[in-house]
Amino acid sequence: MKSKKPLILIVDDDDITRLMLRQILEDNGYEITEAENGEQGLQKFKNKHPDLVLLDVVMPELDGFETCQAIREISNFHLTPILMLTGLDDIESINKAFEAGATDFITKPINWPLLSQRVRYAVRAKTLSTALQESQQRLKNALQIAKLGYWELEIDNNQIDLSPEASKLFGIENKKKYGTFDDILTAIPLEDRGTVVRTIQQATKSNINYSVDHRIITQNGETFVNQTGEIFCDTQSQKRRIIGTIQDITERKKTESLIEFHAFYDSLTALPNRKLFLSRFQHSLALAYHLQSHIALCLIDIDRFKRLNDTYGHIFGDKIIQMVAERIRSSVNDADTLARLNGDEFSIVIEGYEDESTLEKIIENLHNSLKDPYIIENQTVHLNSCISYTQFPKDGRDFDILIRNADTAMAIAKKDGGAKIQCFNKTMHKNVNFRMELENALHMALEKDELEIFYQPQICLQDMRIIGVEALIRWHHPTHGLVSPTEFIPLAEENGLIVPIGTWVLNTAGKQIIDWQNEGFDNIRLAVNISARQFENDILIKSVDAMLTKTQLDPALLDLEVTESLAMNNLSQTISTLNDLKNIGVNTSIDDFGTGYSSLSYLQQLPISTLKIDYSFIRALGKKDDSSTIVKAIIAMAHSLNLNVIAEGAETQEQLNFLIQHKCNEVQGYFFSPPINSSQLLALLRKNGPNLIMFNFAANGN
Repeated sequence: MKSKKPLILIVDDDDITRLMLRQILEDNGYEITEAENGEQGLQKFKNKHPDLVLLDVVMPELDGFETCQAIREISNFHLTPILMLTGLDDIESINKAFEAGATDFITKPINWPLLSQRVRYAVRAKTLSTALQESQQRLKNALQIAKLGYWELEIDNNQIDLSPEASKLFGIENKKKYGTFDDILTAIPLEDRGTVVRTIQQATKSNINYSVDHRIITQNGETFVNQTGEIFCDTQSQKRRIIGTIQDITERKKTESLIEFHAFYDSLTALPNRKLFLSRFQHSLALAYHLQSHIALCLIDIDRFKRLNDTYGHIFGDKIIQMVAERIRSSVNDADTLARLNGDEFSIVIEGYEDESTLEKIIENLHNSLKDPYIIENQTVHLNSCISYTQFPKDGRDFDILIRNADTAMAIAKKDGGAKIQCFNKTMHKNVNFRMELENALHMALEKDELEIFYQPQICLQDMRIIGVEALIRWHHPTHGLVSPTEFIPLAEENGLIVPIGTWVLNTAGKQIIDWQNEGFDNIRLAVNISARQFENDILIKSVDAMLTKTQLDPALLDLEVTESLAMNNLSQTISTLNDLKNIGVNTSIDDFGTGYSSLSYLQQLPISTLKIDYSFIRALGKKDDSSTIVKAIIAMAHSLNLNVIAEGAETQEQLNFLIQHKCNEVQGYFFSPPINSSQLLALLRKNGPNLIMFNFAANGN
């Protein structure tokens, strides 16, 4: 791309002069425009914006001086060079030309080589001046954008020179000089002034650069600035000065504050978050240790908050969390540290209480305040919460130990059903450690072949034959011996191991039934418990189908048991799954019946074959009148629905007689046999002969 030729405006009333000037200048590479008088020249200047003007002095109407002055009054073109062409060589005319705004003058008759040199110099000077002006403007704009000013301080006389931006920051706009440095210190608040003065004094004493952040307060408000300075010394005069900058960093400070807030505070409740809470807790511990005082660490957890979120939505849930935070805040002292650890979990460090009874009252009042109804958008919600707490130094002196204590107490409160206050005691750790040990070992139990299935016979009450067995898992722990299912099954449910364990039980028990069939014991029904995790898992049907295919077990001999509460949890899902099982020929039963909330209308919808009466009702027969009534009602209801009835937990002849009298179909319990391993059951089957007539196994001591 070719560079644009400089444009020169020639203003002269003499045609010959204009012609000569044009020819000479065009030969030197310039573009020319002409005007034959001052008025015309002024108009062309406004329209063309030339890079240089050659202006004759003596012209009719508007002479050169007047034209030059008029051009200079046009804004933004003060750098355009104007060369006056004049035959006047007196000093007065020359002074008048410069006063009108001329850059230079050329006398007539024109020295053409000299003209070319002066024009070239003037155009180059204009180009450099324009570039310098643009650079200065860019710098000015950059300083304004960056809100950056500069200043220079004479150390010996304390005089300071401020740039316009620096003056603006100090609230003294339209002034460049502002007296002494002490004068501008008045704009710095007292809380920051001492730091600024000490920093500058140290810098001048040690001859080092410095940087300090501080505030400036003017009538425009408060501004955060960063002030930097560098010490300079004149080698000749030995005078020292500081050249420095001052920059508005208010937005940066706001951003830093916002980042710090999000790093240490919960954005929803504006409470300290876990990170800040742990730091403050450590500080409180150190102070309590020094003062030999006591403090309490409390954890607060809202019961079943996830269900509330799922029901009403997260926006509603956030409002609840904010209300909970406010209630907790109003229930404790300002000196106590309160934080939101996550989701629906809060924590408090309570200090300054007189004794343990005072602490208990504080926590009880807090617990009660959280029970009050929450009203949002005309919707009333009732919540329960768990509060666990541990004390220093009673329960421990170490930060990590106290945190663990509170977590342990909270876990126990949740396990017990929630809605309670749980104080830590040292026996809890033994239980928790044992539970953790079991959970870790349970991960390897399948691989190490530590699991075994026991079988409890199910007896037909019409002819006392063994017609089925219930598969019940047992765990032979290498150090703790036989671990009760009540201890490890909940662990397996929590960590998801119940799914592979349940599949193993199904496959192993199915194969065992086939082995007994090969021994000549046909038509023994197998009952297997299905956990909530298995029942809700998509692979249940595939697992059952795969077992039946592999073992060739008759599906009619398989009975899968689900608890009443599980069946009612999601009725449509339950019906769908039970129908899928029915379609492959498998029977299903409702286990622990009577402990949930089933109704006749619900039961009629379920494609089941059997009801199992919960053992708690059977054991209470003869002891509680209402148990007898409940059992009779369950049997009658089941028969009205053409369902088979099994009573589990029979232990006495009296219970057995009651069940026979009221036409219960089947029974299982210690009266006949406890759960026994496969070898023991095979021996029992062989001992009872081909008809499998059952006798009181327990009474015979086998």
